[in-house]
Amino acid sequence: MLFKSGESQGKSGSFFFFSHDQEFIIKTMFKDEFDIFMKAVPDFYQYLRFQPKSLIARIYGVFQVIMNDLSPIYLLVMGNTIKATNKENIVNIFDLKGSFVNREVLNTKNLKKTSTLKDINFLKKKKEYSNKNIDFINFNEEDIELLNH
Repeated sequence: MLFKSGESQGKSGSFFFFSHDQEFIIKTMFKDEFDIFMKAVPDFYQYLRFQPKSLIARIYGVFQVIMNDLSPIYLLVMGNTIKATNKENIVNIFDLKGSFVNREVLNTKNLKKTSTLKDINFLKKKKEYSNKNIDFINFNEEDIELLNH
């Protein structure tokens, strides 16, 4: 049972569908993304096998759906990394790629606090919080240790 769907704010134009319990996300992909991911699967698996507490989203399946008279559809099933039951506690959500090319969501009146922001937004928010002497990100010691590995 799918809970809701929406179009990506990213340049890919992918669609996202959430399972009813929001534990899983189904993302549409293009053929070139599918091909790249299929080549990366062995390395991705090995990385997660030796880094079980990694913050990288877990991928549970990649599928090609073929229907008569239609182009194939490519789907990726992954775990939802944002499992907050109380959305009021979410201040910002970021999709960080480590790039600054087209990596900013413009601040408009339609921007919600649950809108996914990008790398440049992250840096601006960090500076904004720093100027106010507020901790931007708080991790406990165990999380810091895990992130350093």
